[in-house]
Amino acid sequence: MPVFGGTSKFRVQVRAYRDGMHQRFSSRSGERQRLIDLALNEAEALAWQTPFPHLVFATLAEEKARAAAQWRVRQEAIFRRETEHALAI
Repeated sequence: MPVFGGTSKFRVQVRAYRDGMHQRFSSRSGERQRLIDLALNEAEALAWQTPFPHLVFATLAEEKARAAAQWRVRQEAIFRRETEHALAI
């Protein structure tokens, strides 16, 4: 987990970390990228509410992005099942 430095340096490092998280959790789908963006925005906002955002951002970002990606996979599976069920009727 990276450790982030001072405020301006922290912002640059947040941007780089966000880019890496996008590559890791997003597919080519714009919808998935938007979902990851929202999760990372939430993580960053929560981190800034703490006295040490540079210490908590990476962990929060990882948790939020992973939860968003898992939610999206579940939603796609539900949609596929519903579609298959509708076609079977």
